[in-house]
Amino acid sequence: MNAAIHLIQDRFERAASRCAEVTPLVDQAPFEPHPETQAAFSMWPASAAGISG
Repeated sequence: MNAAIHLIQDRFERAASRCAEVTPLVDQAPFEPHPETQAAFSMWPASAAGISG
């Protein structure tokens, strides 16, 4: 289990070193195969998902 955590942490650190903000890329990735589904999720306010700032 510790090796898996280290691997994930390493991937996040590598991503952060290449891109200042990875959140938009991660958020967009599930919609790339089916862009028409994004409209269904954009109806939810950010506050409902616990997102602030």
